[in-house]
Amino acid sequence: LSELLFGTTGLRSSIYVTDFLPDGDVHTYVKVFISVARGKVANPYHLEFIPPGTKFRGEIIFKPTPLVTEQDLESFFNALNDKGNLKREEGQYVITAFLGRRKKLGHGKATITITRMP
Repeated sequence: LSELLFGTTGLRSSIYVTDFLPDGDVHTYVKVFISVARGKVANPYHLEFIPPGTKFRGEIIFKPTPLVTEQDLESFFNALNDKGNLKREEGQYVITAFLGRRKKLGHGKATITITRMP
């Protein structure tokens, strides 16, 4: 997640991301896929999916350094805002991001809410 959100800027060395754990019970489901290669049917494979809308909790910690300041983080948020990937709401930043590369397998859009802690 850190690489996805902050990897294209100099912020990456100042950003620490904890594991994101489900916020409550999650009832996953399994889909079976059968691949076809060179006209032959291969063995089926099973993928476990998380239902859309599942909420997770974790922490994204910003630690300023002499080279990366809070102004750099604010500039990053402003750049996201210019692209339309960020909304500011009452002391929070809401970032829209796409996770994973295989959207047809169910990977897709995520909304990340960042709240400034005192």
